[in-house]
Amino acid sequence: LLCQVSHLKWMLQKDLVLRQDFLLLGSPHLARERRHLLLLYASSIDREVEYVALSRDTSEADLKQRKEVRGGTGGGSTTIYVDQAPVRAAREGRLLILDGLEKAERNVLPALNNLLENRELPLEDGTVLVNAACDGGGDDDGDDGAARRIAVHPDFRVAATASISAGERSVLDPPLRSRFQGRWLRPVSAGDMLESVAGSGCYSRFDGENEEDAIRILTNLVQLAGQTKDGVPLQSVRNAAWYLSRHRHSVTPRAALNAHGITSASSEERVTMIGARDILAPLNVTNNSRISNSATTIRDFVPTKTIHKVKDLIHAALETQRAVTLVGPKGCYKSSLAREVALSRFGNDINNNNSNRNNDTHNHNNHNNHNESQQHHQQHH
Repeated sequence: LLCQVSHLKWMLQKDLVLRQDFLLLGSPHLARERRHLLLLYASSIDREVEYVALSRDTSEADLKQRKEVRGGTGGGSTTIYVDQAPVRAAREGRLLILDGLEKAERNVLPALNNLLENRELPLEDGTVLVNAACDGGGDDDGDDGAARRIAVHPDFRVAATASISAGERSVLDPPLRSRFQGRWLRPVSAGDMLESVAGSGCYSRFDGENEEDAIRILTNLVQLAGQTKDGVPLQSVRNAAWYLSRHRHSVTPRAALNAHGITSASSEERVTMIGARDILAPLNVTNNSRISNSATTIRDFVPTKTIHKVKDLIHAALETQRAVTLVGPKGCYKSSLAREVALSRFGNDINNNNSNRNNDTHNHNNHNNHNESQQHHQQHH
């Protein structure tokens, strides 16, 4: 898209021409779009990347080195320091992506600022990353001092993303923000969305529809997506278009958007879902079950019409490599349905992760259950 080309051109100038670190800013709803744009840029110029997802739990060890105990010769063990993504990127001249810069805690800001401004970072194993332009060798400290200094590669660059909501201009730490050249990413317009969706060939997948009718359906889908407050990721719209093209007679455009977390303009809910009531006709799904769809794998499990509809929704999500969450009140057979789908699709090759407020142990290997705590594609039962 033309709007993406302008962003790519800007990043190219900052990275390869001006040799500056850069920052992509925008709405929290478009965080995925910014990540995709950075990876698209790196792929287009064949640039190696290192990725760090910043969070409240990120520590200096996640930015420098971690101490690990590994088995040594003779059955013993040895302790080594393992370089983390920022150190690897600095040494090898890669593009370091810092995702979620607004989440960086104050305890990691000194390390980040030092790396960004001075290209210096002391490491846990006693070595020090230093700016190659300022590295004078080991004259002051002898050969041992030279061995402890590691010059930062001249091609090392930092690309960061940050989410800022309307009216929250002071989220980023001012000294940290001043280290970057910033660019604000606006939501993609409805016209650009339609161009992207039509360019992907989604209209050709509408069975029984001519190209004109398919474009009309996609236009309706894009118009609904364009009404979403603060914009939506372009890739989510394309996924919803593919979903709708495959299940055109089973779901409405609004339901296809709900299945991909795209809210309506009038909705005040933070999470959107698709449910059995949204199915107009049986879905055209390939469940890849090892057991026939009419049979059940769990004793005393009674598949109702609603159960069959929700199972089809789950299989439709799995076709697009989407994670699934079953949402509903206590006692409505969410776990049983998850086990039924998992066992019928994957056999006994499944894993259970039992998480609740009264249980601090979350890793239980149980080959008779399915992890229902996945996120993103949400099905309402």
